[in-house]
Amino acid sequence: MFDGALAHLSKLVHDTLRREIGFVINWGPPGHFERRPNVERTFKRITDDIFLRLPSTTGSDPKSGRADDAAGAAMHYRIRADDVEQLLDVVFAEHNGLPGQGNFYNSPLETLQYFLNGPSPRVMLRKLPFAGSTRARLLLRRELCTVRGGVKSGRKPYIQFENVLYTSPLLSTSVKLVNTELTIYVDDEDLRTVKAFTSNGYELGILTATRGWNLTKHSLATRKAIFQLVSRRILVLSQSADPVQVYLLHLAKHVEKSSKGGKGSLKDSTDLARVAKEADVTPTLASASSDGVPIDPAVESTERSHLRLVPPSQKRYKVTNR
Repeated sequence: MFDGALAHLSKLVHDTLRREIGFVINWGPPGHFERRPNVERTFKRITDDIFLRLPSTTGSDPKSGRADDAAGAAMHYRIRADDVEQLLDVVFAEHNGLPGQGNFYNSPLETLQYFLNGPSPRVMLRKLPFAGSTRARLLLRRELCTVRGGVKSGRKPYIQFENVLYTSPLLSTSVKLVNTELTIYVDDEDLRTVKAFTSNGYELGILTATRGWNLTKHSLATRKAIFQLVSRRILVLSQSADPVQVYLLHLAKHVEKSSKGGKGSLKDSTDLARVAKEADVTPTLASASSDGVPIDPAVESTERSHLRLVPPSQKRYKVTNR
């Protein structure tokens, strides 16, 4: 059972898992909470105990309970998503550990333990078989791409996915695969590589992105944002530059202008934090002194001069064979 909010954004996961695993999803009827009273009561309790008590709450709906300048309050009080998730974990632990009348004054964990390991267990726990990467691939997005290139065009075989070319030493020498379709498995959180298979099931292995797109880890949302700026001629990508690092510098400049009183948007700060977290890059404020020692971003200081992007560790750049 899932909450119906944002159900329109879950088509990819919903369809893939239903087709591969075969489970059933119950979204719940809109406007009829009485059909799932336990689930809806739990959602309401979580909302009342956490989200509606925050100074940055958006309320129960767009017309009720929204705080004045919720986004500004979140920045002023530095309400972080990680902190809210920790509060949510506390509420879950409290709900699962406290006894309730509906369970004959047993906690949900005690009730679950009784049904699984009690004197007369009523449930035999089923486990999904996990056969290594085969099961993991079922959770990835699957796409069909046509192999381009060939002897006539003078280009080694490649595929194109989301405006970026992918190839490998094996694919670049497989001229017979030109104009055929490959099935690729895509991890939307890391588009540096994809895994390819031929139509008859032969595994081609890992295909790596070209033109600098294989250097820094990035998600599908980041790539689309970069190409949106490229199409508007705001960003210009060279053949050797790292597109993600160029995008980070672009966001950093906008955030810096905003901190100095210029025109900036909250979206740039959010995108900078998101992309930096994906790429394992820490955007910090560097001191204007000659030693160049970075200052803690949480410390207010008038000596801040510019945003400095700390390069990520090389360990995160290594591509593993999934």
